[in-house]
Amino acid sequence: MRLAADGARVFAVGRRQDALSSLEAEVGPAVTGVRADVSKLADLDKVYEAIIQHGKGLDVLVANASGGAFATLEEVTPDAAPGGPRRRR
Repeated sequence: MRLAADGARVFAVGRRQDALSSLEAEVGPAVTGVRADVSKLADLDKVYEAIIQHGKGLDVLVANASGGAFATLEEVTPDAAPGGPRRRR
């Protein structure tokens, strides 16, 4: 994983613990696996808590899920509908 090799702290988020554990073993201590389903608001809280516990903030976020719509973080609301986020007006 290039980001980790370049010295970045990486949080890998996914639903399968086995895949996350394999990634952590392969890449090493620069990666923290967080088991979560990003389509569930409560699981996003788990991701947030993992990042906060690390104590150094967040520089880059890549949300690579299978579906959705393009929007900025400021435009996305918690009541996102299936098929994409609702935008603030």
